[in-house]
Amino acid sequence: MALLALWEENGLTVKELGERLNLGTGTLTPMVKRMEANGWAKKERSTADERKVSIFLQSKALEEKQAIREKSLLS
Repeated sequence: MALLALWEENGLTVKELGERLNLGTGTLTPMVKRMEANGWAKKERSTADERKVSIFLQSKALEEKQAIREKSLLS
């Protein structure tokens, strides 16, 4: 679900992503950490407001978009 939201709008803040997915930070933070560890996403802290952290998809997530969508349609 996080990938779908970020494919729609890359660079969402953690707060925005949580609102879209209806998930709290306790659930979202470990998921984002796993995405980072597996090379799917990276977090960047805003220079204008250090409280804001945005999540950006890495090339791996962008390259696998079509394959994941096709697989989900087959299920």
